[in-house]
Amino acid sequence: MKQIQIKVPAKINLFLHVTGRRSDGYHLLESIFCPIDWYDDLTISICETPGITRTGGLPGLAQKDDLAVRAAHCLLDKLPLQTGVHIDLKKNIPSGAGLGGGSADAAYTLMAINELLQLNKTQQELATIGCTLGADVPFFLGNGPAFVSGIGDCIDAIALPEMAAVVIKPPASIPTVDIFRHPDLTREASSVKISVFGFSDSCGLPNFIANEGKNQLQPVAESVCKQVVEAVSLFQTLPHSHAAQWVRMSGSGSSVFGVFSNMLQARQAEVMLQQQREAQHSNQWLIKAVKTLPHANLKSQTVS
Repeated sequence: MKQIQIKVPAKINLFLHVTGRRSDGYHLLESIFCPIDWYDDLTISICETPGITRTGGLPGLAQKDDLAVRAAHCLLDKLPLQTGVHIDLKKNIPSGAGLGGGSADAAYTLMAINELLQLNKTQQELATIGCTLGADVPFFLGNGPAFVSGIGDCIDAIALPEMAAVVIKPPASIPTVDIFRHPDLTREASSVKISVFGFSDSCGLPNFIANEGKNQLQPVAESVCKQVVEAVSLFQTLPHSHAAQWVRMSGSGSSVFGVFSNMLQARQAEVMLQQQREAQHSNQWLIKAVKTLPHANLKSQTVS
């Protein structure tokens, strides 16, 4: 039995601007996506019995609604195959967090099946399929940070230094559709160009991202989910010597992340923040120190 085992990364949005809305209702975005070292564990196996099966996944989520399963069907349903595909998915990335876990699972499923069955689909062909599954899927078909625009279908790879961050995921999850349908969402941000990103000597981050970039979904998310506000406020409890350089919501929430100068400071902040939540008897909050990944395409990590 041939199989590929993959560690599937989550992502954070260093900024996210909404620049307009198409006539079909899709929103036009500009963002920088960065993969991070928070992983789902995905195994794709080729089986003798035809069909697509799955074990694991999100508790309570029907197989037909699983993005990884849907990705497999989109790729294979019209092919005359005599073999089957089994998907085993251990979810570690929280859902409803703005971290792209489901989209990443779908993207890596597409890449793994393409490799195992030698379908020879190009990245663009896989991206076309990915767009039908979710706006974040095409990004995860790449191999590192990217400037993402359009409806998520325009991907320009960029070089960024490794960054240290702490991600806070409160218990509440936010359906993305609730944010994009909200009447208070601003949809007229000015378009930016990759050329505006200059690097700061002090922290190695693009000046624009740290000083001008915003997540324009964040005010709406804060209005519908007070736990987003609590997560932002939690970072403000850190002593000045351990404070985050800047704090921002990822995607449509509910996760919030703070950026630190190095991983040691991020891990120290992680411990302090966890102690804060434990003192308040709020153990359901997830708090994790992470680093961004300059290269994240792990599709051929293990093949047997």
